[in-house]
Amino acid sequence: MIMNSQTTSRPKHRNAFPNIGFGVCTCIWLFLGIGPSLAEHPVPTSPFEHLKNLTGRWEGMQQAMDGEKVITVVYAPTAKGSAVMERLFPDTPKEMVSIYTRSGPDIIMTHYCMLGNQPRMRSHHHSSPNKITLTYVDGTGMRSLNDMHMHELTITFVDDAHMTHEWTLFDKGRKKVTNTFTFTRK
Repeated sequence: MIMNSQTTSRPKHRNAFPNIGFGVCTCIWLFLGIGPSLAEHPVPTSPFEHLKNLTGRWEGMQQAMDGEKVITVVYAPTAKGSAVMERLFPDTPKEMVSIYTRSGPDIIMTHYCMLGNQPRMRSHHHSSPNKITLTYVDGTGMRSLNDMHMHELTITFVDDAHMTHEWTLFDKGRKKVTNTFTFTRK
């Protein structure tokens, strides 16, 4: 086959401004502030990604016998992003730590409770995209399921700046109380 200059060359005007479209889109993207907001809180693709996006300090209110009290929870990725650490009531005598990790499509959480036990909970892989429910699997620091322990946690992601926790406490083998906390990102 013989190739001539007509079959091998491209029109010069076609590549004269190859990056104008990309440049215009980039300028609009940055001008509208879309870039920084997506980088700050990317859209989660899984329940675990939702947890990773919680990174930072959150505050909420807790009803108490003597009125309302501000409560704080802090989230931070750890172990090269393979786990998320939650500190509830940080830097207080009530501080509790929970570590969240992936196990296939599910999330496993170990809750280091101020009750002195460490219940482990597993998510239900059929949880909705904006809600994670974790239920007791096993634990340490307890003689039996009759010991008081946290048995279930539901986290609802309202939006990038709001979430709720519903912690269910079991005692003597059954539900004793569910405490609900509403948090706002700080």
